[in-house]
Amino acid sequence: MESVGWIVVVKQIYQYGDRVYLNAGAGIVAESVPKNEYIESVNKMNTMLNNLVLKA
Repeated sequence: MESVGWIVVVKQIYQYGDRVYLNAGAGIVAESVPKNEYIESVNKMNTMLNNLVLKA
């Protein structure tokens, strides 16, 4: 059997030309509460946005 590698990107900022792209997500498991995962993702995005604005 082949081994499979996984990468989970939870927060990501990248620039392509003059545009900046942001992604935020959560690691969903069986015990996850959807509303809490959503709030966690929003908080991650807000942190990235605040840091991006502060650096500009």
